[in-house]
Amino acid sequence: MKKRFRVKIEFILTLLFINTVFVSFSQQMHSLKGYITDEDDAPFPHVNIFLLNSKAGTITNNDGAFSLHFSGMEDILNASFIGYETRTMEVDKNTGFVRIQLKPSPIQLNEVVISNLSAADLLKKAIGQIPENYPLEPFLCKAYYRAKLWEKDTLRYMEETMFDIVKSYRSSFSDEYFLIKNRNFRFASDHGAFKQIGRFDIVKTIDKMFDGGFFRNYMVSYKPGTTFENRPVYVLSFTRKNNVKGNEGEIYIDAEDLAFVRFDIHYERGDTRFAQYRKVEGKYYLMNGNTLYLNKRLNRILPAEADIVITDIIPAFSKNDIKGIRIDTEDILEVYATQAQDTLFWQQHNAILPDSAISMALERYKAKQKDSIA
Repeated sequence: MKKRFRVKIEFILTLLFINTVFVSFSQQMHSLKGYITDEDDAPFPHVNIFLLNSKAGTITNNDGAFSLHFSGMEDILNASFIGYETRTMEVDKNTGFVRIQLKPSPIQLNEVVISNLSAADLLKKAIGQIPENYPLEPFLCKAYYRAKLWEKDTLRYMEETMFDIVKSYRSSFSDEYFLIKNRNFRFASDHGAFKQIGRFDIVKTIDKMFDGGFFRNYMVSYKPGTTFENRPVYVLSFTRKNNVKGNEGEIYIDAEDLAFVRFDIHYERGDTRFAQYRKVEGKYYLMNGNTLYLNKRLNRILPAEADIVITDIIPAFSKNDIKGIRIDTEDILEVYATQAQDTLFWQQHNAILPDSAISMALERYKAKQKDSIA
């Protein structure tokens, strides 16, 4: 009993220390907010927002809005999405609210450029290029993770987490996760549970997805090319052979160095998964991803959705740069919830801005909590 009590005290002290460090850090940071629209001036979700100098990033929420904290030093903001022209603009501590419109890229990639390779052979070649295109030496990245459980249009449960992750694309390397903070909101008593951290990095486990059985049972085809970061991109699609039901999806491959820049996977049972990568100083890194799992209970469907965004990349790091406590990806994160003192932290740190649906659910939750206290 004494040992368990001591462990809990040490855990609380660790969180208090981390909170002090981040509050002090955040006071020196500047907030950059903005709104991204498409060619029809409609809100544009999941746009990649990246600061080229500080290597800090986020994505837009379902309302097309984003918020990013940075040092305030002169930097270049990059807004990009598959098939659209990348927009850049200079920012600093004096930059206010920014509004950016993305327009479709006029560039189309003619598949005759690779007429000597079938789509399946191109995919195999891209897999063989992974050691050249992705960092094999361990690097540190900071990540924000949000998981939600829905029923129809009602948000039943939400959790958000900040991690430090030590990663490598060497096949023998096991990524290490360090928990900085986690909080959750139970909007309904029957909210279900997330059993583990979602799996997002498809390149990391690509041998398991595109193995020998895949190439025997699936047909890989070319689709019209597109662009990402104003670079030409091959688009491959895959479907099950002989009209047999199975998984399907699209694979986006940079035409110049054959690096994977995006995956869109649609599983047979209705689940989906995507992963987005970008080139940073000569190597490609996972920048954000999304998974959707359809929980089916009798006549009910409760979609469980999770997003991850890499908010910072540190290629050269030391052990002192790693914050948080080490956890296993199989851990149930709601065990570590500490939201009672987290409000300032979540306001000040890089994250995906809550969209209108989440904001309304949080307002109802706060009102309910006040009524309970009263």
